[in-house]
Amino acid sequence: MNTDSFNLIEKGSLGTCWYGKYHYIEPWAGCAHDCAYCYARHRSVVAGKLSETGNAFENPALLFPLDALIKKIREGVRENNVKILKLSRYTDFFTPSFVKNGTSAAVLEALCETPVERIIITTKGAPDDNIFAVMKKYREKISYNAAVKPESAYKLEKGAPETITRIEAAERANRLGVKTTIHMDPLIPAFDGLESMPRFFAELKKRGLTRLMFSFLLLNEPIIASIQNALDKSAMEKLLEDFNLSAARKFLPKQDETVLYSINDGLRKAYSEKIGEMLCREGFDFVICSLKSNRGEADTRPSNCPACDGTFYA
Repeated sequence: MNTDSFNLIEKGSLGTCWYGKYHYIEPWAGCAHDCAYCYARHRSVVAGKLSETGNAFENPALLFPLDALIKKIREGVRENNVKILKLSRYTDFFTPSFVKNGTSAAVLEALCETPVERIIITTKGAPDDNIFAVMKKYREKISYNAAVKPESAYKLEKGAPETITRIEAAERANRLGVKTTIHMDPLIPAFDGLESMPRFFAELKKRGLTRLMFSFLLLNEPIIASIQNALDKSAMEKLLEDFNLSAARKFLPKQDETVLYSINDGLRKAYSEKIGEMLCREGFDFVICSLKSNRGEADTRPSNCPACDGTFYA
């Protein structure tokens, strides 16, 4: 069974943060960040929408002309009584082409002018001055979550801005008074060595970025195939060694395409507890994602990492 759908405005899924009591907005189809581990490109509803819009996933296209899009957003927010809005599920709201041509800023401003109470942005992108101006004006409505982690030898996000660019954007948002969280995701223990974390955390702390959540890579066969295209054989074998490929789990009820493989429970616990030790020592306010990375029996969960209840980054 799969109850998922692709619409401009869609209710959150059962099993996710706040039990689905929020909405997503999908203003376009596709994402130019072209991450090798992206789950969205493999979802059937995304493929179906791309067949309608006629664009490749890595070359995103608006669902409607901009004026019509903004009109539909304003109407949809009222009709659906949207209070908490997440940007986005199947794309990155700060995809480069729409930042550059002003679309992201225009859509964000239109959303901020509606009765929506909270707009949660999770991004690997880099806002421009126009976007930051909107964020400054509506800082009380916006939560900014920068998806960034230490650089590694393996580049799996070929279309996304560099690590330092994302950190600088998060610092700027934070200085504007926007609630800002670093989201270390997806962590890949085979590539994201614990030895790289102290310097990364020190850099964040120096910039005043001391709110952090983290979660781990999840895999299915299509994602594995995509990552294989970006890595050599030995690197891929190294990555897969850490996963339990004999025990897939359905992460969201009624959505068969969320059946995914996790890293081994023992590794997840040990790795998470090491991160927890570092973050506690540096005085960070942090959580581990309860949906993606804190499942299983109690004795497999990290003892020193609070689990996110969905409100931490909102």
